Amino acid sequence: MEDNQNGVVDMLKMEDPKADHMEENDNFGPDSLDEEDEIDLEVITFSRRFPKHIKTSLQKDWPIVESALQDYHISCSLNLVKCSMTFSTTRPTDQDIIDKARDLLHLLSVNVPAPQAIKAVNGSHWDIIEFGYQKDGVCSKFGISREQFLEQRKQLSHPSLKEFGDLIWCDIFTWDDTFVAVGSFKAVKVVRKIVEECIVHKVPIAARIKTAQTIKAQVQAQKNLDDLRF
Repeated sequence: MEDNQNGVVDMLKMEDPKADHMEENDNFGPDSLDEEDEIDLEVITFSRRFPKHIKTSLQKDWPIVESALQDYHISCSLNLVKCSMTFSTTRPTDQDIIDKARDLLHLLSVNVPAPQAIKAVNGSHWDIIEFGYQKDGVCSKFGISREQFLEQRKQLSHPSLKEFGDLIWCDIFTWDDTFVAVGSFKAVKVVRKIVEECIVHKVPIAARIKTAQTIKAQVQAQKNLDDLRF
């Protein structure tokens, strides 16, 4: 399946000669919520706040988070009164694991369900795509009118973007005027490109879905042919 995934996203990227350059170890997106770190000689603690309206879903998913982090010797606590999450670990814990735990904390704070957010700890990439009038939002960046934004936002309805995500094996979530993509580096990069194309250049997402479907069929056909040969 990984070969099929790479084939689809590679061919989608080839359609854009102006594809932006990003390092493969980058995860991009705003650091929009408060985070406080406390470090002593033995314990490293980091916290992040979350909006009140996701308290119930976080509380429900919290046992999943605890179980996943236990394997990495990271403890976690959920404060429903202060609307904050706190992770703690000891200094010998690998720095890469600590960084990925921070990623998990960030994704949980923007309402990504725990099973998908945990993929960040297991090596998946992610991107928080603000497409409205936030400080770094697509509309702010490209000077998009309110009328155009509202018109194109309909194109990026949740079912349409989810269908596109399924075609490239990428989880996509909506949160206010924000999309969150979790998947391979190539896949999350393509999702950002599609969102910007739709908002800025009025490229219908339906056309991109059709293209992805065609490419996926071609990649699968080639794989079937290769299997027959060998």
